[in-house]
Amino acid sequence: MCFCNIIISELNKKNTSLLSKLDEYELMIKELENKLNQKSEELESLRRSLYGRKRERVIDDGNYLPGLELNFSDRKTSSSEAPNSTSGDKPKKVRKKTKRFVFPKSAERIEKIIDLDEEEKEGLRYIGEDVSEKLVYKPGYFEVHITRVKKYSKLEDGINTVVTPKLPKSAVPGSRLDESFLSHLLISKYCDHLPLYRLEQIYARNDFYIQRQTLSSLAVKAGELLHPLAELLKEEILKRDVLFTDDTPLKYMIKGAKKSNKGKNIKEGRAWVYIGVKDFSKPLIYYEFTPDRKHEHSKNILQNYKGILHSDAFAAYENITASDNDCNNDIIWQPCWAHARRKFYDSLSGGALKLDILKLFNALFKVEAEIRALDFSDYSIAEREKEILKIRTERSKGLVDEIFSKAENILYSGEFLPKTKIYDAASYLVKRKESFKNFLTNPKAHIDNNLSERNIKPITIGRKNYLFAGSEKGGKTIAVMMSLVQTCKALGIEPQAYIEDVLRRINNTPKDSFHTLLPQNWKKL
Repeated sequence: MCFCNIIISELNKKNTSLLSKLDEYELMIKELENKLNQKSEELESLRRSLYGRKRERVIDDGNYLPGLELNFSDRKTSSSEAPNSTSGDKPKKVRKKTKRFVFPKSAERIEKIIDLDEEEKEGLRYIGEDVSEKLVYKPGYFEVHITRVKKYSKLEDGINTVVTPKLPKSAVPGSRLDESFLSHLLISKYCDHLPLYRLEQIYARNDFYIQRQTLSSLAVKAGELLHPLAELLKEEILKRDVLFTDDTPLKYMIKGAKKSNKGKNIKEGRAWVYIGVKDFSKPLIYYEFTPDRKHEHSKNILQNYKGILHSDAFAAYENITASDNDCNNDIIWQPCWAHARRKFYDSLSGGALKLDILKLFNALFKVEAEIRALDFSDYSIAEREKEILKIRTERSKGLVDEIFSKAENILYSGEFLPKTKIYDAASYLVKRKESFKNFLTNPKAHIDNNLSERNIKPITIGRKNYLFAGSEKGGKTIAVMMSLVQTCKALGIEPQAYIEDVLRRINNTPKDSFHTLLPQNWKKL
């Protein structure tokens, strides 16, 4: 009997050790399954970003969102062999001498004589004339305007002085190119996003040969000339009670850096957009270029701002509005619900719970779309705000509470691991819960930052064409011109007419009257 007990106890010990090992193996298998799911999710996300649709559609077919069906059989594979490189000293490139551009021979010549009045000529002696030529751009063709300025001499106290009619100052003193050509150049590059080498080719087809270095120099000079207007525009935007902001990379060349195969002479800067709206009016748009993405750039602009700030969850914006001594307590931060929704959409785990959350997001955005579609033309500002708050309280508040309830369930149920995308999406939302709810009590707030997303897109389109700015100064020129051009488009003003008129007037306008040249105040003379 004693022997049997010994055997039983030994068997129990072995069973216990076997069970403990089984538990260990089960944990290992679970960890490996989780890692496999995580890697599969990352792989599927990359495949979706490369080949999938960009539209965030939610398809409710009774099942989990369908996976991406890829057919690689139709995709052509191409291989390219790098040409054999031969070692040895390369001959130095001989730099071509810069040639002065010549006006098109086919361009019509139009003469204009500028003279004094007959009364002003009394007692004066005619001594000749100053002749200048300027290339004028007309839609589709060029003209050469020849200006003849009559000169007279006058004897005063035994000294001959030259008397000429008073002429307006040109945008670029001494330039042989008219403001109409400058405006066409600026609009082509910063509105239509044409690189300078393409413009050089376009002009050559019209019998006008001008080097892109000259075009670049003209663009930079125009940017410096119009820079004070962009600064005034920024001041006006920061006075508005609703602000939208976003940023995107913009590469630029570093002057003096040696070129290398790794492109070390190219640095990644940043283009920022700030859009101001007041009392539901049309927006004003300002762009800023910075050589990096340091938080101080956002802090410098927003440190004295008072109003509602719409943005993504970039740490700079979050730090500015955080409840500490260094923050700006006058800013009400409204994070973007569209960004939060995208995080849930991009996660490939979550099953039916994820689908339910996306449906709630869609319902929330539908309410906002219906608010935007309402006719408030007969409402005062206060009545409009009251009506928006009423609709959001009745229809949006319940949806918001349900979204947060489901997001918190993802975080605290233990069903989802912290490193999964669905967990990160829920954490992104719940962490900023109070800020996300700000639109429920602020009728002027929007639930998304799509306005700045749409207005940062012109920078990305231009970036695909001209690849990078020629210098930091070139990046600032892009920001200045985009500020004026995009504001014109937002206000329904024809950009080229505005730029041409302002170029003609800016050097003849006192600095304290520059505000009259801003797009929102502009009146063509």
